[in-house]
Amino acid sequence: MARSQSAQWYAGSDRNAYIHRAWMRRGLPSDAFDGRPHIAIANTASGLTPCTMHLDEVAEHVKRGVWEAGGVPLNLPVVSLGETNVRPTAMLWRNMAAMAVEDMLRANPIDGVVLLGGCDKTIPALRMAAASVDLPAVVVPGGPMVTGTFRGAALGCGTDVWKLSEEVRAGTLSGKAAAIRLEADGIEVITLDVSEGADLVVDVTEAAAVQTAAEQVGPVDILVNSAGIVGPNAPLWEIPLDGWQRTFDVNVNGTFHTCRAFVPGMRERGWGRIINLASMAGKDGNPNMAPYSASKAAVIALTKSLGKELATSGVLVNAITPAVIETPMNADTGPEALAHITSLIPLRRVGKPEEVAELIAWLASDKVSFSTGAVYDISGGRATY
Repeated sequence: MARSQSAQWYAGSDRNAYIHRAWMRRGLPSDAFDGRPHIAIANTASGLTPCTMHLDEVAEHVKRGVWEAGGVPLNLPVVSLGETNVRPTAMLWRNMAAMAVEDMLRANPIDGVVLLGGCDKTIPALRMAAASVDLPAVVVPGGPMVTGTFRGAALGCGTDVWKLSEEVRAGTLSGKAAAIRLEADGIEVITLDVSEGADLVVDVTEAAAVQTAAEQVGPVDILVNSAGIVGPNAPLWEIPLDGWQRTFDVNVNGTFHTCRAFVPGMRERGWGRIINLASMAGKDGNPNMAPYSASKAAVIALTKSLGKELATSGVLVNAITPAVIETPMNADTGPEALAHITSLIPLRRVGKPEEVAELIAWLASDKVSFSTGAVYDISGGRATY
């Protein structure tokens, strides 16, 4: 009967067998080289591959099973492929991964292998490798891809994520909530954003581009300035200069550029509504968010100044100061900062874009006629002044 592959390395009293056993005794029981099968766990776990990032936990269960069955489990990290991140495509590397795993299985004293994979590139690569070396193999698929949640509900990896990605492209998960609400009132809405999917793809930090967009659009009666970023989350003395500048470029200069481009036309027609999205952070100041807090305070001051300047023109200018709202912008907010600002809300939840959209729709209407340069809180009870 042919000896197992591991026995060819470890059995016997010759010098090579002694050296192999000596190196491998660290952490293994004394009977690990008495004929027990050595089983590799080809583990494709990677923090860069969503469908395999949980496999280290699965591998621990596999190890226990191998021990209980009388074998010796040995972790064998192998190439991980993830279609979600690898560019241009993981398919280019599938055969390379198979060859790399095959070489590792041939080069080591292994009697069998458990293949841990979790996608349509990794598992075929593992199976190709095991078939080429003619080793007993068991495939343990990792199950569905690990995904996140949205508004408290779990997301499906191949259903909800793809559906919502199209909504992100269209803007319906961000400032589009206000657009949908205004359209419900019969208002023709033109979206202007830096991301694809907007009616006009424009970077509000570029004054010339905003001016060109204004000329292209023509007369506008309602202007909603909702473009914004959170910026760096850190103590003020650790804030990078470019992070501070970028936050002001988007949040303050962007609002300035759009107002400067669209206000003249409103003045000429004698009617207009401007709603600037500021933040409770601009009133209270949030720790470790100095750029964001200061920029939103600037938006509040800009609103008050412009409101006074246009008071007799028929153009009303008001600001909204939301507490934390469930928008993609807050995906970049640090978890500690997000937890802190949420804890300040007496209603103990974040706001919804649709709730802010209702306030925007009211401020954009004829129902508001004696308010300009004002600040409207929508904070779940957080506002104190």
